[in-house]
Amino acid sequence: MNSASAQDDQTYATFITEEQWQMVNELPGVDRQIISRDIGKLNLSVGIVHRGAVARGSGQDNDNPERPCGTQDSSRNSSARGIMHIHQTETYYIASGSGTLVTGGEIYNGNGFAEDSAVNTTLNGPSCSGLIVGDWIAKHVKEGDIIIIPAGTPHGWLEVPVHVD
Repeated sequence: MNSASAQDDQTYATFITEEQWQMVNELPGVDRQIISRDIGKLNLSVGIVHRGAVARGSGQDNDNPERPCGTQDSSRNSSARGIMHIHQTETYYIASGSGTLVTGGEIYNGNGFAEDSAVNTTLNGPSCSGLIVGDWIAKHVKEGDIIIIPAGTPHGWLEVPVHVD
C-alpha cells in the first residue's frame, strides 16, 4: 500500500520521525503543521507551536467580530485570549519554556475564521477566537508536560514569561 493510501485508511497508524518534526521546527512561523489526520468525526493534528512572551492579563475582546461566535456573557473573564476548535482535539507536549495555560469556559464575543483561512484549511478546522470567560481553569505548564485539549474546549495563554515550544 502506498503512503497516500495508508494516510487515508484509518486503520493505519501515523508515524512521525524525530527528523520530520525537527525539520518542521526549523521553519519560521508561529504554528507549523506536521500532519493533520482525519480520524472520523474529529481531526487529530500533530504540529509544533511557538508562543513568544505574553504579559499576564493582556487579552482583549474582539470589537465587532466579522463572523460572531461564542457567548455574550462576559462573567468570570480570564484575561486570556484563546481559541476553540470545533472538531479538533489537540495534544500539547511542552518541549521547552513554560507558561500559564487557560482551558475550559467559553469564548466571549468571539470571531470565527474565514472558510479559506489557514486555520480552517490547514491548521485546525472551524474555530472561534476571543477572550476566555466562564468556568475556566489556569494551570502552570513547563517543559516535559503533556496537555490534551478536547475538541470544543477554549484554550489560550494567560502568561508566558519567555517562550513556550
